[in-house]
Amino acid sequence: MDEVRNVKTNLSGLLVASKQLNPGDVVFSVPPLAAGPGKGCHPVCLGCHKIPPTGLAACEGCSWPVCSASCKTYHCSQECGILKTIACDSKQFTSASHDFDFVHPLRLILQMQSRPEVAKSLKNLNIDIKRLLQKVKAKYDVGSENICEQLKKLKLTVTKEDVDLALCVIERFDVPLDFGASAVSVEACQLEHSCSPNTYYIGSNDSWVVFRAGRIIKEGEVITTCRVAMDKNNYFRQKLLKEACVSCSCSRCTDGTEFGTGHGSVCCSGGCNGFVSPGTDCNADWICSACGASKPAADCRAILDRLKQKLEDAAKNPKVGTADFYEKVLEQKDDDWSLVPSSSQLMMDARKALIYTYQYHPQFYFPEEDWLHKKIGHCKAWLQVADKIMPGWSYIKTLIMYEHASATISLVQAMKAAGRDRAEVNQVCYAAVELCSEPVDMMVLEEDQSMCKAFNAIKLMATEAREEQKQRVYINRFADDDDEGW
Repeated sequence: MDEVRNVKTNLSGLLVASKQLNPGDVVFSVPPLAAGPGKGCHPVCLGCHKIPPTGLAACEGCSWPVCSASCKTYHCSQECGILKTIACDSKQFTSASHDFDFVHPLRLILQMQSRPEVAKSLKNLNIDIKRLLQKVKAKYDVGSENICEQLKKLKLTVTKEDVDLALCVIERFDVPLDFGASAVSVEACQLEHSCSPNTYYIGSNDSWVVFRAGRIIKEGEVITTCRVAMDKNNYFRQKLLKEACVSCSCSRCTDGTEFGTGHGSVCCSGGCNGFVSPGTDCNADWICSACGASKPAADCRAILDRLKQKLEDAAKNPKVGTADFYEKVLEQKDDDWSLVPSSSQLMMDARKALIYTYQYHPQFYFPEEDWLHKKIGHCKAWLQVADKIMPGWSYIKTLIMYEHASATISLVQAMKAAGRDRAEVNQVCYAAVELCSEPVDMMVLEEDQSMCKAFNAIKLMATEAREEQKQRVYINRFADDDDEGW
């Protein structure tokens, strides 16, 4: 993989585009500053961060896990010399544990010690060390003291401050790799946070850190990324941001209506059809965008919390969380569900539940026009809101696009079986092909081509179905008018 940097640093220390970037263009592609096993995860090869089908083996130099003697990409001779101080039992290679938690911080500390400019850059990051350390301790039951103790056994001279910084940088800025491993880079640490980002991160087989443009990024525009679930509304997303120790003041976070969608609003009780939304002060009354009426913030949050709990309870109980249940939620005839807009995150969550019920639940294995039309409608509605709150390419939208295309090609089969008019069927065939266009443009850039192949398979089925329709018409022209078989 080639090293690419279509970015530069502005006066605020943030990355901006060095030229205009189109969707799919590489923003930056860089080798990791440090990478390693995730906390409490299954051990991985220290050379390539993978788990081979044949299992891990002991490095001949230090006894720590590798996939083969030749796999030295990230397991250098310096590290091998350090690790051989402590023998590693191969019995530790087969299950998840905290025995390897020190490896990633160790690698980052070694980079800081050998490259003063890296240490300076990381120390200048605007991060809350105290909160992040509390988070790491609470989440993994591992603190800097544990890592310091492990590094002392390796006879390394490190300060607690360096260990604290390494742990916090990894927790705050890591990007996921396969098998629970993660990586960090200086560039990823310089990205501004936005809940409607202009980039997306792609997985790399060689552990490189690669970000691509999710939409057109103008020269000089700040490069942004999102580290929490983008499909959550402002109220629930702020909780996730707090847990991630991320402070975000993007345009979406500061707009209570979330770009006019009412994604995190409640309905106004004054009959004006307006959205009652929060302002910048989370504790202040929520205000209606239409009539200006106010509603106590606690009451609005209570509505959202109560309805969210209903959906979570339904998801846990298959007898409750049925297709009928979610369809009735979307009808909003119940007093509770009528309290939020039809574009609310809660309504979108109900649609998403239906999207993954139709075609997957045994009751809906075999294509029927009725529920396929419903699924297609839910996909369209979900994507319509998503395009407003998180415009551009993203994996979460691509997954729903796949469901949309899958339901559409299944509808073709159902319509043919029902003997629908040829022109009507062909129209759906054309729609299926068109639905695959954008996601194929995105997924063809991936190293893993499985998703791209899945979309192309749908395109092929739609094209073949259309050609079959043409063939049937051609043959029918030569049929005997009295031949009822045609």
